[in-house]
Amino acid sequence: MKFSASFVNTALLIFSIGSATAASFNDLPPCSQKCIADAIKSSTNCAPTDTACACANQSKIQQAGAQCVIQACGMDVAVNQVMPAVQKGCTPS
Repeated sequence: MKFSASFVNTALLIFSIGSATAASFNDLPPCSQKCIADAIKSSTNCAPTDTACACANQSKIQQAGAQCVIQACGMDVAVNQVMPAVQKGCTPS
């Protein structure tokens, strides 16, 4: 099954909602963690642990990090490992 970059962008958008939570971040494949951290840093003023800020800036984070995740991890990992890790979203623990 082929997945498009827009499909991964959607997954990354879902991830960016909860990207600042340590548990969610640590659940991501190592190949994607630097991409997400860099996307948060480059596209927002969010602190790495500021979930509310990451939630408010989800579109910017997704836009900044999608290609990096695809390049660093490959489409298969982006879809089959990053996607499941991003399901947590902005819901409180």
